[in-house]
Amino acid sequence: MTADDGVQAGYLALILVFVLLSLAARRLPLGRVIGYLLSWAAIIAGAYLLFVNRDAFRPMFDRVTTDLRPATPQIVGKTVRIAMSPDGHFWVDATIGGDKVRFLVDSGATMTAISAETVAKAGIKTDDRRPMILRTANGDIRADRLTIPLLTVGSIRVEDLGAVTSSGFGGINVLGMNFLSGLQRWGVEDRTLILTPKALI
Repeated sequence: MTADDGVQAGYLALILVFVLLSLAARRLPLGRVIGYLLSWAAIIAGAYLLFVNRDAFRPMFDRVTTDLRPATPQIVGKTVRIAMSPDGHFWVDATIGGDKVRFLVDSGATMTAISAETVAKAGIKTDDRRPMILRTANGDIRADRLTIPLLTVGSIRVEDLGAVTSSGFGGINVLGMNFLSGLQRWGVEDRTLILTPKALI
């Protein structure tokens, strides 16, 4: 145990003593006092374990906050700024066919990819006559080509954007390099992804 852990344990012990004195002042039956003490001891022990192991729980916390955190892009002029999420990635809410769709912006992905659920919701037709085989971290998967009629990210509008879809994508939608390369420029500054459309030139 480190010195900091010892200090935290001392604080928790003081809290437990305070609870004990409060219960004693109320002159409750012994059985009820013991029950209260056990409940408070469990709560305090759980809080202490969470604090001591906070680094181990941080990835899970980051995933939860990423899912709950709004991914609305900030518009400065006509440039779009996307803040880095706690998980270290850039997530943004785009619009397809009037529906809001959350995307992961990934410069390592050649093509934009959308989930089968997103395709069905947007009513986009796929070209299953020319399937593709994509290599992923989980192995090769079959994907169908499609064209997104209109995709909007903040002030950026892209028409007829090529994309792929597969049931193997799960619920993840990805904006790939075929989207980024259509911009005038893009880059990361101070944990913020800045997108500049060609229309500004």
